[in-house]
Amino acid sequence: RRARAEANSTQQIIASSQAKIESALSQMEGNKDRMKQLEEEAERLRSEQIKAVAERDQFEKLLKEHQKTLPGLEEAREKTQREFEEMRGSLDLARKAAAEAHRSYSQKSSRLDVLRQLVESGEGLEKGTQAVLKGLNDPDLIKPGLSGLLGAQLKAPDEYAVAIESALSQFLQAIIVRDEDLADSIIDRLVDGKKGSAAILPESFLPVAEGSQIEALPEGAAAWALDVVTVDSKFAGLMERLLSRVLIVPDRNTALKLRKDYPDLSFVTRNGEMLTPEGVIRGGSSGGEDSSLLKRRNEIEALFIEVKKLANEEKVAEQEILDCETRTKELREELEQAKDRLQRHRVEDSTFQGQLKLAKREADTIESKVANNKWEREELGSREKTATDSRSALENELTRARERLTALEEDARKFSVRVEEAIKRENEAREQLSEARTALAVEKQARDSAAREQDPMSRRIRELAELNERRKSEISAARERITKGDGENEALDAEMESYRGEVASLKDELSHADEQRKGFARGIEEAEAGFSEVRSKQNKVLNQISKEEVACTKLDLRLENLVESTMERHQVDLAHFRPDAHILITCINDRKEAEKKGRSRKIFEVQSKVDGEEVADEEAEVIAKTHSDEEADEEAVIEILEGEGPDWVFVEAIVADLKRRLDSMGPVNLDAIEEFDELEERHNFTRNQHDDLVNSKEKLLEIIERINIESERLFAETFHAVSKNFKSMFKRLFGDKATADLILQDESDPLECGIEVIAKPPGKKLQSISLMSGGERSMTAVALLFSIYMVKPSPFCVLDELDAPLDESNIGRFLKVLDAFIDQSQFIIVTHSKRTMQRADVMYGVTMEEFGVSKPVGMRLTNGVEKSGDAKSAAQKAALRLDS
Repeated sequence: RRARAEANSTQQIIASSQAKIESALSQMEGNKDRMKQLEEEAERLRSEQIKAVAERDQFEKLLKEHQKTLPGLEEAREKTQREFEEMRGSLDLARKAAAEAHRSYSQKSSRLDVLRQLVESGEGLEKGTQAVLKGLNDPDLIKPGLSGLLGAQLKAPDEYAVAIESALSQFLQAIIVRDEDLADSIIDRLVDGKKGSAAILPESFLPVAEGSQIEALPEGAAAWALDVVTVDSKFAGLMERLLSRVLIVPDRNTALKLRKDYPDLSFVTRNGEMLTPEGVIRGGSSGGEDSSLLKRRNEIEALFIEVKKLANEEKVAEQEILDCETRTKELREELEQAKDRLQRHRVEDSTFQGQLKLAKREADTIESKVANNKWEREELGSREKTATDSRSALENELTRARERLTALEEDARKFSVRVEEAIKRENEAREQLSEARTALAVEKQARDSAAREQDPMSRRIRELAELNERRKSEISAARERITKGDGENEALDAEMESYRGEVASLKDELSHADEQRKGFARGIEEAEAGFSEVRSKQNKVLNQISKEEVACTKLDLRLENLVESTMERHQVDLAHFRPDAHILITCINDRKEAEKKGRSRKIFEVQSKVDGEEVADEEAEVIAKTHSDEEADEEAVIEILEGEGPDWVFVEAIVADLKRRLDSMGPVNLDAIEEFDELEERHNFTRNQHDDLVNSKEKLLEIIERINIESERLFAETFHAVSKNFKSMFKRLFGDKATADLILQDESDPLECGIEVIAKPPGKKLQSISLMSGGERSMTAVALLFSIYMVKPSPFCVLDELDAPLDESNIGRFLKVLDAFIDQSQFIIVTHSKRTMQRADVMYGVTMEEFGVSKPVGMRLTNGVEKSGDAKSAAQKAALRLDS
């Protein structure tokens, strides 16, 4: 083995030496070629280096010149950016101003509409006055004679409006009519219809102004009532009589002081308090500013002017927005252009920088290549010298290795025989070892399989033991349920015995009803049989009618097709066509003459030049030519008429030839007219739909407006009623010292705004319901609930643990209030309170005898002496229905 290894090593040395020698020879040849290439490359690199340095210097110069213009572009972009931001800020301000103007306009306009609606609806006027203004039962007769209210003819400053209304009092609602006859008729109608009372002022009764003497204003007084009133001259005399002796004073104390010196005057304060010459003092709280007719009229006039002004301001603001948007759009475009210019400049700058870097890198690369070229040439010279020396050494080593290899080959032949015998023994031992390992693996696999089967069997035994325990417990529970079920079965058997008699009677009734049903069914079948015969006859008649209609329709379509075909091909309406034998024979004669003289080709050429000209036009031209020569052909026509008649064979040939020529002209767009008709029909349909939608939109807007007006009116009435009931109900629950109120969060929009509940229990400050305790909130909710019930009762009401946060005293108050409503409503209360349960007529409890199974249990609570006929409340009646 050592000899073989040494021989192999020697062979490797020989091969390695030979390879090294060959490598050295090839390397020497390659070095010579490489040296030649390096010299050529060095010459080329020197020229490239000169060019790269020149290009680098050029890019550096261009970059410096380009960077000088960058600050100017950045400054222009920043300036445009500032102008754009300023204009956008101006646009935002303009939009805010426009929104504010629109909001103010909407508020004032809404207020103006509400006031106008109040005036039109007669809000604040007496019932009789409103009835007269509406025309009573005959508006066509009454309304033309009305000139409006006396209060509508007056004007007074807001500071004196209340005083003037108090001084005029009932005269302010006087209705001015045409004459006394109409006034008398109106009074009679009010009396007969019981529609209230009204003050009527005929125009003929108006006094003439006499001119009152101007008196000095007493010290401490505010003004004479007549001086602050502006009225038409027609009513000046009436105002003199009503207000000439009325003095407006600041307050009641001033009136009392001045009465001593002026006992014959009437005094009225700015708050509307009145002191008459007779000594009567009239005063108190009024219905608020909205009830003042004069203030309402002044407010309408002021709002009209303000709404008009706000509308102009809104238009100006919208125009300013349009101007700002236009300027903003222009500045945005200028900014984008400036950004684009700056971006392009930066891109060009980056391009120049990149090109400069590439030029520098190229110059550095070429310089590096020159240095590498020089180093590589020097390295090749040194390697060539080293390769020559190593070649001589390798040749000597190769000779020694060959001699050693010859000796080793001889030794190897001697050991080869012994090696073969050892290899044979080794193979036999390996076969025995393999068989033993196989047997061992089989035994191990059998042992592992037994162990794997043992674990599942153990787990299965444990599972069966646990299952056995569970089955035992289930068996014991089932036995208990069976015992319990036997008892229930006995009770059910007893109950079934009691129902069997009822079942027998019900079966008899059912059999009787079934016999009646069968009789009715037989009658229905007989009627249906007769009806089927009539229907079959009707169907036959209808089928025959349908067939005749189809045949008639086919004939109509065929006739219509013939008429249309004649109209399309020959431009002749058959309904107005009148045959003329003279013209027909003349045309035939002219056609024959034309064929004889060879003029047919010329006629075809003329006809082909006319785009879309029909055959009838050509025939008309021929007829015209024939009439021009009528005298010459008259004798020939007479001869033909006296003969056998027209040559129909010749006519058929001419017609066939004309059809062929028409067909050769190619297809004509005959659908253009139909398409136009369809488009026109579609256009008209779309336009009608658009007009219909516009009209529907206007009608819907009108309906929405009427609904909003009616909804606001109904809501206002209901809200005032509920608020009044809430105040009284809150005092009823909390005591006479308690106060509460319902407040709209936005009175200008009552349908959309929220309602805030303000309450003040005894001993506490006025606060919102959200700051109250749980019991107080519950009692307040009860007050609000029953306040709504007083306005609109409900047949039943469900209360879920409403009394949970209440103490005993509050539960008593709650039950006391509840008693007042049980006659008209049925209350279903979920509660845990004993006192509430005691008050119930019917009580239901929910129990769970078995886990997961709920069962309701009902109980009617009545006195022992009560009878079924004594039930009066809704709950008691419901209880009686349950019992029955």
